[in-house]
This record gives sequence, C-alpha cells and structure tokens, in this order.
Amino acid sequence: MLKSLGITYKINFQLPLRKFSVQAIANFQKRFSFRFTLAIVLFVTSVVAVSYELVPYVYFLKRQVDSSGKHALPKYFLASNYEGPPSVDSTNKTKEQIDKERRELIPDKLMSGGFDRENVIILEKPSPVSPQFGGGTVEVLEYSPQRAVFKTDSNSPKLLFVGDPYYFGWRATVDGEDREILRANYAYRAVPLIQGVHTVRFYYDNKLFYAGSFLSLIMLGILKLPTLRRSRRRD
Repeated sequence: MLKSLGITYKINFQLPLRKFSVQAIANFQKRFSFRFTLAIVLFVTSVVAVSYELVPYVYFLKRQVDSSGKHALPKYFLASNYEGPPSVDSTNKTKEQIDKERRELIPDKLMSGGFDRENVIILEKPSPVSPQFGGGTVEVLEYSPQRAVFKTDSNSPKLLFVGDPYYFGWRATVDGEDREILRANYAYRAVPLIQGVHTVRFYYDNKLFYAGSFLSLIMLGILKLPTLRRSRRRD
C-alpha cells in the first residue's frame, strides 16, 4: 500500500518537474534562436552599411600616386558634344536587354580611331542641355574620397565630365541646386551646364549607411533589453 502510494507520489512529483524542464528548455531555445538570428542580422546589416560607406575610399586608394606622394586626380574636362550608345538589333528583345547590349558596346566605340575623346562623350540618356563647341575652363577647388568641387567657366553650354565611377550614393549640385548625374563613357559621371561660371559639387550621400546604422542601433537595443531587465530585478 505504502509502496504504491510512494510510486504514486513519485510519479506525481516528477511529471510536473519534467514538464517544467521541457518548457524551460523550449523557452531557452526560442530565446536563444531569436537572439542569435537577431545578432546575425545585426552583423550583416552593419557590414553592408560600412562596406557601402567605404566604396569611395577604395576607388580613391586605387589611384596612382604622383611624385609628391598624392593620389592623382581623375580626368575631367568640359565636353562640347555627346553621342548615344551604339545601336543593336532589337528584334524580340526587352528594353533591359537592348540597353545592356548597347552599354557593352560603349568601350569599343570609345576606343575606335575616329572618336574624339577630348571633346565628345557617350551618354546613356539624353542631356537636358545641348552642349556646344566653344572655349571653357575647369578648376578643381576641392577633392577628397567623398567630396569634389569644381569651378567651371564657359561661353557656351557644356557637359562637365569627371572620370570618377558612376556609383550609387553620389549626388551633385550646380550653384547649390540639385542636378542629375548622367552616366557617361560607360562608367563615369557627367553634369550638364549652361554657359557662364558655375560651382559644381559632388558629394557621397549613402542613405543605406544611415538606414543600416539606425537599424543596427534598434536591434542592439533589443539584444540588450533582457540583460537590462535582469539587472533591474537584481537591484
């Protein structure tokens, strides 16, 4: 009788204990899995955001160094005319396919013997300003990996060509007003200008970096929240 009661008591005692242990383990696994996933997302987001922010520095450091130990400036000039990419057969092709094939032919056109690379550039979309032949000058006022300022002076409309990569995040202003950067000569930048004296500023505005940093701070706060709660309970 006592033995049977003891068994009954033992079973009744162990069942809740086992149930509690299984629940505790399951809760721990859920919390660990959530925090581990969040940590991975935080790490990847931070790496991507920082990587995009460092891109201008990578291109800058790749430039040749002159005798004075400074990195060479990119090629820049005022273009007096522009052409579109070479034409291709558009039969049974989407616009994206046509644009891609035309872009791939740009380097060959630039290297052809009859192309005037000193005055003419190739744009993948029409310029809002029609450049014209005539005199003009360009002066570099400032140049750094994430910022470049040029002063131009011309007696006719021009296209300012700058041999820096056409890349996501770059913005341009002309005399303080926003201006679209045109993709020129396959992988570089151009900004349309009317005649006169202008200050053209290029700057790197990587919104992905700010968004990634903000998201990283939020996720870091979520990861730290359980620790803060435990410390408050102890106090």
